[in-house]
Amino acid sequence: MFGFTLVPSGFFKEDSAAEYLSSVVLLNEDYPVRYKELPQYRAVLVYYGDEAKASMMTREIASLNGISYYNKVLVYAPGDGMVDVMIAVGKELKIVNSFRADDSATALYYVVSCMEQFGLKPQSVVLNIFGKDLLDISSPAGRLFKGVEVVS
Repeated sequence: MFGFTLVPSGFFKEDSAAEYLSSVVLLNEDYPVRYKELPQYRAVLVYYGDEAKASMMTREIASLNGISYYNKVLVYAPGDGMVDVMIAVGKELKIVNSFRADDSATALYYVVSCMEQFGLKPQSVVLNIFGKDLLDISSPAGRLFKGVEVVS
């Protein structure tokens, strides 16, 4: 079980972490609420659950820095039926969200939907795939996006 939200650093208060998180996910009392600061994006990842998943998510977000494009779209599927979508424009982190996606078409739907919220068009963006778990979407994605690259 894992739940998370991002909070801008300027608004974050440690004693309100559970309140931030409870506004977007149902909290499980078996897991303590924790947080990790993301200074490069002036944000705080507030989460509960699997510490390994939180560490992986912070590595995913940090890997956005290695993408040379101004519009950065990164996708990761940890193999649990979920897909993580991260979008940054320049140095501003716009969204980090997880969606249930049991197949590549559903994953691509969520990626494109998130991009549209920020006025990004697939044909003008290179889709970055974190790791190798999503290589099966690179074929259909290649027809939608300007390009597809694997980020490790």
